[in-house]
Amino acid sequence: MVMTRNMKILDIYDEKMLKLEWESAIDGLTYSLNEIGKEHEVEVACIAMDDELPHLLHKDGFTIKFMEDAFSLIDEIGCFKPDRLLLNGISDPINLHIVSSSKYNRLWKAIYYHGGPLVDSCFHHCKKIILQTNQQKLNLLRSGYGFISPKRIEVVPFGSDPKYFYPIRSTEKEFLVTYQGTFSQVKRNDLAAEMFGDVDGKLFLFGRPYSREMVERCRSIQLIYPGKIEIRPERIPNNEVPFEIQKGYIGFLPGIEGGTRGLSEYLMCGLPVITFEDSNSVAEVISGSGAGIICRKDKGETNSSIKTIMSCYRYFSKNALNLALSELSADIMYDRLVEALELT
Repeated sequence: MVMTRNMKILDIYDEKMLKLEWESAIDGLTYSLNEIGKEHEVEVACIAMDDELPHLLHKDGFTIKFMEDAFSLIDEIGCFKPDRLLLNGISDPINLHIVSSSKYNRLWKAIYYHGGPLVDSCFHHCKKIILQTNQQKLNLLRSGYGFISPKRIEVVPFGSDPKYFYPIRSTEKEFLVTYQGTFSQVKRNDLAAEMFGDVDGKLFLFGRPYSREMVERCRSIQLIYPGKIEIRPERIPNNEVPFEIQKGYIGFLPGIEGGTRGLSEYLMCGLPVITFEDSNSVAEVISGSGAGIICRKDKGETNSSIKTIMSCYRYFSKNALNLALSELSADIMYDRLVEALELT
């Protein structure tokens, strides 16, 4: 590789999420940036939490900058005029000013799941924009930012490392379906619970309780269907996630996903998935792959889809693993990211 001057890869975090994400190489993005950081100067913009002092000030190959608030982050983007911009999962374009008064962890979540143009001037100065799905690319091109050329946009699906996510044959199947994801409105955990009412089997919902309201909503549905749904609203350590999701046969991803990492975790473990037509990145990736089923938000159709997968389980499981290894593995993601960032 040739050293690129003044290259900045922007990945927006609050301090707590920085620690959770960057101390692990389980996902493809962390793996890729770790590898890129060995030969290139990479900077990460981070919003420091009010109640914590920055505890991760340096990482080999990286410069991590802590900003006081959203407006200082905006200034940082404009002043640096980045050559490359990496945004974790853009769907509907929003402006960073809309969430600038929110708590900093909400700022990070808003950018990660719903992001879009951070500020207009940011894209004016950026030569290349990296997205995760083709739909995100279309959304951005339709957003009214006429100065964004299709040639400036690259699509690199984010994946997982098969060293950590792989089929574990010895895992006991306690559930028919599992869903691992933050309890939040965009993840639609309650929709997963509602759709499971008529299914002959158990559903396992677990993940970080970002929204207490969503947790309570899921618990109220749990009471309607006793013995059908188990809820575990807590953050699961990364090294335990492969074991937890494989306590079921099928992954259920009903959320409006902005990225592909959660999907890759299921597929890497050989678990077929069920999703809905409006689930964005998940539906886009598995469409036509035989790695899962895209259905309507209907209890009967959801139940029928589960039965279809279980009746041909080896077929769907094999396709899931093949799709993950051919499109969503850490090594493939790294190669595509290096090419998209023009580092070769």
